[in-house]
Amino acid sequence: MKTKNFTSLFSRRFLQVVMLSAIFSCLFLSVSAQTNTWVGPATGGDWSNGANWSSTVVPVATDSVLIASPNAVTISTAVGTIDKLTVQGSLNITSSGSLTISQAVKSTDILEIAGGVITNAGSLILTQTAAFSNPGLNFVNGTAANGTLTNTGTLTISTAFTGSTGACVNFNQTTGGTADLEMGSSGVTLTPASGRNVFNMNAGAAQIGGNVTIGSISTAQNCRLIGVISGSLTLLSTANINAYVAFSTSNISIAAASGVTSSLTNNGTLALHLNGATSSVINSQPSAGAVSTTFTNTGTITIDGANSASSNGIFAFQGGDAITTMTINNTGTITDTHTGTTVSVYSFSSTSIRLATINNSGTMSFPIGMTLGCAATLNNNSGGVVNMKSSITGATGTGAPGTIINNNLGGTFNFDVLDATKTCTNTLTFKNYGTIIGRGVFLTGTFSPQSGGIISPGNATNAVDKFTINGTPMNFSGTIFVMDVKGKTTAGTDFDQVVSSTASAAVTMSAATVFNVNVGGTYSPANTDQVTLFTCSGTISTVPSSGTSNWLTSLNTGSTAVLATYSNTTGLESLKSSSAISSIDGNIQFTSNGNQPIEIYNAVGQRMLSKTSVEGLNSIPVAARGLLIVKVGNSTQKIVL
Repeated sequence: MKTKNFTSLFSRRFLQVVMLSAIFSCLFLSVSAQTNTWVGPATGGDWSNGANWSSTVVPVATDSVLIASPNAVTISTAVGTIDKLTVQGSLNITSSGSLTISQAVKSTDILEIAGGVITNAGSLILTQTAAFSNPGLNFVNGTAANGTLTNTGTLTISTAFTGSTGACVNFNQTTGGTADLEMGSSGVTLTPASGRNVFNMNAGAAQIGGNVTIGSISTAQNCRLIGVISGSLTLLSTANINAYVAFSTSNISIAAASGVTSSLTNNGTLALHLNGATSSVINSQPSAGAVSTTFTNTGTITIDGANSASSNGIFAFQGGDAITTMTINNTGTITDTHTGTTVSVYSFSSTSIRLATINNSGTMSFPIGMTLGCAATLNNNSGGVVNMKSSITGATGTGAPGTIINNNLGGTFNFDVLDATKTCTNTLTFKNYGTIIGRGVFLTGTFSPQSGGIISPGNATNAVDKFTINGTPMNFSGTIFVMDVKGKTTAGTDFDQVVSSTASAAVTMSAATVFNVNVGGTYSPANTDQVTLFTCSGTISTVPSSGTSNWLTSLNTGSTAVLATYSNTTGLESLKSSSAISSIDGNIQFTSNGNQPIEIYNAVGQRMLSKTSVEGLNSIPVAARGLLIVKVGNSTQKIVL
């Protein structure tokens, strides 16, 4: 009997425990799933007043909080932690306010801006403590067209999910308008999960301004800085992103699905410090289909550190098929000084058509060269400067146009390569309508000097040098050669020289081919002094013209070289009395007939001044220092100020 009573008592107690556990579980689930909605005044409402919330208490750590439009809420004290926040209206965090959103039990965005506005002058912290498949800050569709977060305080975002959606900031506003993230001058910390994006552009239009540093000199962040899947992302002129990164997949990726266009524009400052990276830095990779990707830079991009990805480039093109188009437009400054085996520009597929185009009107400096595909084109346009310190490799493919470089009128191509194995290969076509300066060996399969194009050996590093240009055809009719002469003994040391060593290649020149001689240094030419300005392995068709008073051009016996001989009996109509262009006390001086066109260019071919001369002595003050190219009428000289 006692045993029966004991068993009955135990059963009743056990049932009570189970029932209580079930009750507490239900209570916990109901609390963890609770949405706490703002029901207070539409303007001027205080977050810390429990009466302003649907639950009648101030939001707590398990609450998913909603501020609907058009409500405006203010946080002016430390209000603790919540689980999620959706802003359709507006939220103002004052300098004395703080809010933490920490997500540990749900797989949703930490902070959603659904057309709303957040202004943070205090502290806003977003963090995931478990690996959920959602971004930290997500701009999504809302009742208003533009979602905005403006930070002047402290903003911290860290995510834990290692999948493709685990970005710190995601833009997915598809119904019009522009999502806007203004990070402010300081106080922003963005830490994505390993290998994930800091910024992810999923759809629509978005813009980013303000300062942020990713990683540090001592601790590089293993992440992808920017991923563009679709839509248009712009880094504003106020954007200053400084990233210390180590990565094995493209650091900045511009992708596009079939029928989609994607673009990334940098108007600000982007500094990328590579720490043992093994992939491309900026990769255009549209998938198969009629799609396009565009990267535009009007600001400043610097790339340094180590990268050794043998099959990729710092800038890479990886199109899906023959109808995808990939474009880089640069009117700003791109400076790449990275070390390692990765080329500066890489266009995938040397045999299949992948349309890749670089349009440059700014300055691009590349240390390790380019590997360009059979449908790649580089257009260096007016005002553009391309500085190369290594080889350019082209390609040909069935039905493809081949690799083409157009150095257009007003563009300058500075080829500064002393290693004879680092050249332009014989699988590309180089067309020169602008200015080529440089030294070393410049080798192409098809070199096409165009009428009015300028070739000038040497550069700001070494004003006098020897420049070897090989290839076929070698038609220099209409080409202007600008040659420094500081002595008469050794080519490349005392005077500039252009060499064409292509075996038996005929060289075409005409009266429209002009050699301008600039006498410099302490050299004072004597009558009949002679220098060899051009030499080749073939024969030269015609004696070119001289563009400089007192220097006569001629061909040697065998017509394999252009000679310039000093004579004090010759002159030009543009300069009077055998006057030379000289520099005195920071001024450029010469004696000239009136109404002669005057143009002054810096060492990289950018025009600094354009005017007309006066009759007699002309003295022109120039603020710039260094190597200048001065053209007066049909006379051209290099001057060093």
